[in-house]
Amino acid sequence: MLGMVIDPFLTATVTLMAYTAILVADAVRLGLGDFPAQFDVAAKVCGLRHSQILLRIKLPLMFRRLLPTALSIIVVILQASLFASLISVNEIFRVAQRINSMVYKPVELFTALALFFVVVCVPLHIAAIVLRYRYTRDVSER
Repeated sequence: MLGMVIDPFLTATVTLMAYTAILVADAVRLGLGDFPAQFDVAAKVCGLRHSQILLRIKLPLMFRRLLPTALSIIVVILQASLFASLISVNEIFRVAQRINSMVYKPVELFTALALFFVVVCVPLHIAAIVLRYRYTRDVSER
């Protein structure tokens, strides 16, 4: 429409970067909003400065809370990048088509391709769930 040709890889990269930034910013915003205020009060009573509270209390607790969410975001971006990346998807399917032309077992071949995708993504999802149960707990006095 504008008479310009924009590289699909560049478009996908910029879009995924913006999407990742939005997801991470939202996760951090929610994590900061759920941070218990009694930790701040207790640290101030102990005489810690604001920078010490941030470095010694808030950041370690936020890291523990945000690690599973960040891993889930990574899985989502991995899946999105697989579908957005025209080069890698074409390469994978081109190799699968080449193997299919020699073996001619398309169901088994594309099932193996789908299983490869599952084998890459499911352990990351499981790790995110395990980390969420292990490192996130309700520490507030609600």
